[in-house]
Amino acid sequence: MEWWKALILGVVQGFTEFLPVSSSGHLVLVQSILGVQSENVVFFDVMLHVATLVSVCAVLYKEIWALLKNPFSKPVYCLILATIPAGIVGLLLNDFFNSMFEGTTWLWLFFCISAAILFISDYIGKVYEKNGITRRPLVGKTLDDGTVLAPPMFSTIGYDTTLIMSLCQAFAIFPGVTRSGSTIAGGIAGRGKRSEVARFSFLMSIPIILSSALLQGVGLATSGIVIDIPWYSIVIGMTAALISGYVAVKWMLRLVEKCQLKWFSFYLILISIVVIVNNFVGMW
Repeated sequence: MEWWKALILGVVQGFTEFLPVSSSGHLVLVQSILGVQSENVVFFDVMLHVATLVSVCAVLYKEIWALLKNPFSKPVYCLILATIPAGIVGLLLNDFFNSMFEGTTWLWLFFCISAAILFISDYIGKVYEKNGITRRPLVGKTLDDGTVLAPPMFSTIGYDTTLIMSLCQAFAIFPGVTRSGSTIAGGIAGRGKRSEVARFSFLMSIPIILSSALLQGVGLATSGIVIDIPWYSIVIGMTAALISGYVAVKWMLRLVEKCQLKWFSFYLILISIVVIVNNFVGMW
C-alpha cells in the first residue's frame, strides 16, 4: 500500500469514526475507489481503529479517570450494559458481518438507513424539547458549609437510555450504519441530554473498538497471513487517524449541541446516490 493511500484512509477513518456518517462504510467505499484490495487491509483497518481509540481517550481522559476511580458507579454499570448487545452480535455473526464489508453492493442501503435514523432522531428531539419531555440533569448537592458539589456524571443517562443506545450500537455493526450517529440518536430518543449523550456515545466506543481490535488481531495471528504493508504506511495511516479522530471528537462534542443531525442525513443520502450510480455505471 502506497503511503498516500494510507494517509487518505487514516484521515477518512479518523473523521468518520466520530462524525455520524459511518467509518466502516466510508472505509469500504474509499478502499474500493483507491483499488486497495488485500487480505492485509483487515490488519491495516485494525491499526486505524486502535489509533482512533487513542484519540477518544485523549479527549475524554477526565471522564475515563473519573470512571476508573469509581468502578462501582452507575455510569460504569451503564457502560457495561451498553457493550453487551454489540459484543454478542459481533461474536455470533462475525463471519457474516465480515462478508458484508466485501464490495459496495448494499452500501447505499445502509447509508440511507443511517440518514433515516438521524432525521427521525432530530424530529423526536424537537418534540421532546417542545413538550418538556427531555430528562432534566440532577443538581449537585449543597453541603452544610455552603459548598456545592458537582452534579453526578451522566445524570440524564439512565438504564433505559443505555439500553436503547446499546441496541443502536449493535445494529451499527453493518457497514454504512453510523455507530456514533445511531447511539446519539438512541440517546436523544431515550430523553438524554445531548451533551451527555454524545460523550457517553464516544465512551461506548472504547470497549467495542478495543475488543474488535483484539478479536481481529488474534484472528490474523492464527491465520498465518504475512503482513506485507510497509511499516511506514501503517505509521502514516495511524498518525492521520489519531489526529483527525481527535479533531472529530472535539468538533462533534460542540456540534451535537448546536447543529441538527439531519444535515448529516442529507450528506448520507447524497453519498448513497453516488454508490448506486457506481453500482450501475462502474466508475471505479
